[in-house]
Amino acid sequence: MRHLILALFLGTCSTSAFAQSKLDWGPTLQLGGSNMKFAPVLGFTSASQSPIFSFGVGVAGQYAFNRHIYVQSGLGLHTMGHNRDFSFSNSDTLNASSEQKIRLYYIQAPLQLVFKSGASTGNRMYIGAGAQFQEMLAGTMWQHAQGVTGKVPFDHTETISLASGSGSWLLFDFGLLLSAGIETKKGVTVAVDYYIGYSDHGAATEIDKNRYICLKAGYFLKKKKTYKKDENELIEK
Repeated sequence: MRHLILALFLGTCSTSAFAQSKLDWGPTLQLGGSNMKFAPVLGFTSASQSPIFSFGVGVAGQYAFNRHIYVQSGLGLHTMGHNRDFSFSNSDTLNASSEQKIRLYYIQAPLQLVFKSGASTGNRMYIGAGAQFQEMLAGTMWQHAQGVTGKVPFDHTETISLASGSGSWLLFDFGLLLSAGIETKKGVTVAVDYYIGYSDHGAATEIDKNRYICLKAGYFLKKKKTYKKDENELIEK
């Protein structure tokens, strides 16, 4: 809960600041795929995974230090997760397989340093790098497991909450956020975002780290800016 409060505080401060006359701000939409860096607990004999459709919505803002260097932040909601299968086939008394479908729902607060090419009055390319902080609001794992353990066969299906209870994952997640895209002179942005999660949600020796790549579209409600001729310094907003 303390991490959620921190994420909300950072996002609220940033988005409220973006509404001021010195800053650009606007809505964003993200569509893409989510996966995880995954390895089952030690002893597994095979494993595979596949991405799922991922999407997000939010509000983003940017502050210009000069015509090329910006800082961007905001507040948004994003879905993550993946599908995976793994098995343990060690002996006649331990032969088990598991199919899992993980769905996670996060509130996000990114913070990036961005470099933009060209003049501020034209279409520009940009790249950005920074951190993303996020808190899980809800999450589930659908699981079908079957096999034999101790010569006793089993076959069961269950849905586990990952946001609460004994099977819950870490709620707080953070990692590296990389971006590259274009921004038109009208304030329309199209970019590719790639997130590499650092937090490990796996229990014991299992590894579960979030990953996603998405196409992000947005629109900045831009303020008029004037720069010194042939210089980067912003003198009027």
